[in-house]
Amino acid sequence: MQATRVDDAVANAAALESLQAQGANALAAFRPRMSLCPHCHEGFGSASLPIHVRRCRALLPDPEAEAKAAADALAATTLSCPAKKRQVPKIVDLCLAVFTRNFQGMCLDKVMAAPEHEVALIDALPTDLVHRIVANLVYDNKKMAAKADKERSNVRHLRKELEELQVQKGQLELFRHQSALYRSRLTEQDQVVEQLRRDHERVAHLVTVLEHKNKQLQSQVDSWQRKRQRVDTRINALIVENDELKQQLRDAGRKEAELVKRLASAVREMASSLLPRSLAWMDDALHAEERQLAEKRSILTEVHHVLDEMVYDVETHARECEVARLRHDLGVARTTIAEYEERERTLIRERQEAYDFARQVEREGHELMERLQENLRVVTAELAKKDSVFAMSLTSRSLMGRVHTLFGMPQPAILSNDNKRSSESSRRRSPTETPVSSAYARVRALKERSQSTAITPSEKEKAQLARAEQIVKSLKKDEIKLFHDMSTRVKALETHLAQVHAEKEDIAARLHSAESVRDFLMDKLKDLEDRLSNTIDSTAKKEEQAAMDREIIGFLDAKTQEYEITLQQYASQNDEIRLELARLKEESETKLTIVQDMVGLLTDEKQELEVQLRSQRKLLVREVKGLRAQNQLLAEEKATYLNQLKTLKHALQHLEHLS
Repeated sequence: MQATRVDDAVANAAALESLQAQGANALAAFRPRMSLCPHCHEGFGSASLPIHVRRCRALLPDPEAEAKAAADALAATTLSCPAKKRQVPKIVDLCLAVFTRNFQGMCLDKVMAAPEHEVALIDALPTDLVHRIVANLVYDNKKMAAKADKERSNVRHLRKELEELQVQKGQLELFRHQSALYRSRLTEQDQVVEQLRRDHERVAHLVTVLEHKNKQLQSQVDSWQRKRQRVDTRINALIVENDELKQQLRDAGRKEAELVKRLASAVREMASSLLPRSLAWMDDALHAEERQLAEKRSILTEVHHVLDEMVYDVETHARECEVARLRHDLGVARTTIAEYEERERTLIRERQEAYDFARQVEREGHELMERLQENLRVVTAELAKKDSVFAMSLTSRSLMGRVHTLFGMPQPAILSNDNKRSSESSRRRSPTETPVSSAYARVRALKERSQSTAITPSEKEKAQLARAEQIVKSLKKDEIKLFHDMSTRVKALETHLAQVHAEKEDIAARLHSAESVRDFLMDKLKDLEDRLSNTIDSTAKKEEQAAMDREIIGFLDAKTQEYEITLQQYASQNDEIRLELARLKEESETKLTIVQDMVGLLTDEKQELEVQLRSQRKLLVREVKGLRAQNQLLAEEKATYLNQLKTLKHALQHLEHLS
């Protein structure tokens, strides 16, 4: 359990390092998921971490109790088991261990420097030790063969991984194509957003036009109210004038009554022949004036009726045209708002799909990155193992080459082939090409070291080899047979090692190509991640813009609804005001007609009265003149009668005196 936890912690640390290498965006995406427990070192979320820490602390044993139990167990084992005697190794085993451990430095390196001394030393060695050395060499060769088989299996595994990497490369190409498609869709969505913005501006313009029309209607209502006030003031003025006319009529009536009284007093005294003629003439004049007044009234009513019908037709036509135009504009605004909402819903749905696809691409990219990193770790581990195996093979090859030179055997063609292969690979490699990884650099260093170890023998060395051949000739047949078998085995192993080396070079070339492909894929993946981050940022900005657009649209919808409500209210108020205005118009017109009729009647009556008064005044003046003349005559007659009466009285008095 602890090992798995440690492995998980190491994997989490490696993933964190890879995400740090990828950039700040990936690290920011990784941080919320990498809350590690201090006890078990497992990753948890920020919400579940405190709960897990309490549970993990309760499940873990006490370290003090564990230390105490371990100390008690150690004491019990030391008390129960007696101390074993240390087994002393043999001198031959110690010599063999030292000789095999330091065979490269003790024997083979000194053979080239002092071959006579080393030949004597090898001759002085016991046969048992020589046999064990040869057996150890054979055992090492077998281990190398097993490692070569393992390397072949690793090569096959690497080929499979290379094929998987190629498949992943195809997937990345597909992702790039899909990202291009989604980029084109995003541009189309931007165009749609721009079109919707223009539609929104057009709707706003329509709203401003409706507001302007509403203001015009309000101004018309204000003008109608002002007209109504003017009509009211005119009606009030007419009422005042009517009151003045009534007062004048009352005054005229009083004057008429006085004149009638005077006329009555005068008429009583007038003769009966003069009054009937004046009354008949007055009746005829009154009938003529009444006929003219009736004709004028009928003409005036017809003119008023025609004017009212014309005004009502004009007002109703203008109002109906305005209402129809406003309804049409309102319908257009509603249809544009509905289209804008539908386009916004489709845009939001497409953006959500693009965001989901981007999340999926990001998740697949992270998974692909983790697999590539895992494959890279496996490849580096395999290369490290190959480096160790290659170093061991080079040491064994140098050992066998020195043994061949020591015993005067011909050199195998592997070294020359290796030199040729390394020169061809160096020629095939471009001068600007750098090693892909540290493992490839180590492989090249080992190649150079193996080339440096392959030294062509000089004349002095040939003489020393001749001496070594003499020493070999002095050996026994069994030893020579053993060395011959060993040399044939070594040759077979060298051929096998050459094959392994060729396969290793092929694997290194493929690994180099795979690493170049991996670098290319990593670059593409980084580009895709950058593009994905840019698309995520752009989608976030577009979502913010869409949210702002939705808020603006909601605000505009609310405003349009408010404007519609206010427009309906204004329309209803306008209808009510128009009805009230029509009613007031009718009332004012009726009142005006009544007042005009009354004024006309009063003016006619006044004119008639004035005419009558003039005629009566003339008549009265004539009658007064006649009465004055009669009065003078009567006065003269009275004077004559008085004179006669006086004379009669004087006569009567005289008669009385006489009687």
